[in-house]
Amino acid sequence: MWSQFNNAAYDIYASYFNGTTWGTAELIETGTNDANSPQVSFDGSGNAIAVWRARPGPAGVYRIWSNRFNGTSWGNAELIGTGDDSNAGDTQIAVDSSGNAIAVWHQEDTNGVDNIWANHFDVNRSGGPGWGTAELIEINDVGDAADSQVAIDSSGHAIAVWRQFDGSVYNIWANRFNGIIWGTAQLIENDDVGNANSPQVGVDSSGNAIVVWQQTVITSTAGVYVPAWANRFNGSSWGTPELIGIGTYESNARLSQVSVNSSGHAIAVWQQYDGTTESIYANRFDGTSWGTAELIETNDNGSADLAQVAVDSSGNAIAVWRQFDGSVYNIWANRFNGIIWGTAQLIENDDNGGADDPQVEIDSSGNATAVWSKAINSDRSIYANRFK
Repeated sequence: MWSQFNNAAYDIYASYFNGTTWGTAELIETGTNDANSPQVSFDGSGNAIAVWRARPGPAGVYRIWSNRFNGTSWGNAELIGTGDDSNAGDTQIAVDSSGNAIAVWHQEDTNGVDNIWANHFDVNRSGGPGWGTAELIEINDVGDAADSQVAIDSSGHAIAVWRQFDGSVYNIWANRFNGIIWGTAQLIENDDVGNANSPQVGVDSSGNAIVVWQQTVITSTAGVYVPAWANRFNGSSWGTPELIGIGTYESNARLSQVSVNSSGHAIAVWQQYDGTTESIYANRFDGTSWGTAELIETNDNGSADLAQVAVDSSGNAIAVWRQFDGSVYNIWANRFNGIIWGTAQLIENDDNGGADDPQVEIDSSGNATAVWSKAINSDRSIYANRFK
């Protein structure tokens, strides 16, 4: 999935990999105005649901749209957000093994405050599979909410997370969908510590969830630093927030990501300043506790950032990121074999343009596909590489 400029506006395109080859890129929405920020998720049978935001007119506000892939072809794009005149963004989608889905996003209210909204796609809905009605899932009198993320288990239970301003700092909140209705939004971190941001969430097949984020800490000895944090939902309640990024350098962790497999094992990755440059760190949750944060790349050429990670059902993982070589950004990867990390490896041609926005997914057998965009002259194209 990607957004591509076609002379007049940005459109949403998709290409399908059938396990052997990539198909032809195709347009999956028919709007005449800008569409961007696409996200996609698959069920257990090869069906997929995509979401994005698009404007109904050149001067209109962004609204949330969706399209469904039935394993063979795409359907028709449809509006799944509210139809009022308020901007929406940060669209995310999670699909369970049966094809049920939850989409979340933030949207301005009449007072100009961003709230978190959600919609549910039900394969057993009366009248046939389809979306329900968008609903507010957070306490909208607290403050601006953004950076929404969502994950869903095999039974259709979902966890949504976001950051929200309390008048002083940003905190991390969560809400749970029990397959029928949403619960009450809940604060899941220590709101008296400092600004928290960039939450990410993953769930296992039993409905346990892990959330990671970064949060400012102020101490009399170490001063101000921003380490990586995590909290776990055990199927019924949240635990206690804990530091997972404690290492030689505890400052300036950013853009944490997490992937959780069906057994509840997880890998978190993030970028962190090591005193000289931005580097990529990882930590592992073994189903009971977190390990020790470790550096997973040793390239000293330049800063590394935008790390992503995916974990298979056996606990093997692939992490990807972009890294500066002194001239352009390249895409690198490293593999965790269930016990230790390997050696970071360049996975694209570093001599023909700057690469950006890496993403990775992994199947149950440990095969992985990484995709990224790359600038060639004045154009930017989509590339992929596969680990088998």
